[in-house]
Amino acid sequence: MARIETHLKFLRRRAKIGFIDETRFREEALRKCYIGGEEFPYRALSLVDAIICEMLLDRDLGLRALATFNLRDFEYFCVQRKKAIFPAKTA
Repeated sequence: MARIETHLKFLRRRAKIGFIDETRFREEALRKCYIGGEEFPYRALSLVDAIICEMLLDRDLGLRALATFNLRDFEYFCVQRKKAIFPAKTA
């Protein structure tokens, strides 16, 4: 975990990453949870994962890549929007 924190601090100093206000993505993911059906394209995902998927689908956000321990949860959305997906490695 210390290595990840060190790397994130390095990226922040170089302005390579930033924080995103997830409010609108959270509201949309939650709305889709309640509607269900075709409007809710997620299989059994946590709300946090559904929020990340909403972010990946937003063309205006400008996300280019995702690092995750759960490739399976996000692979469909990354492929759909042509985002790089990197498997995070455990020690």
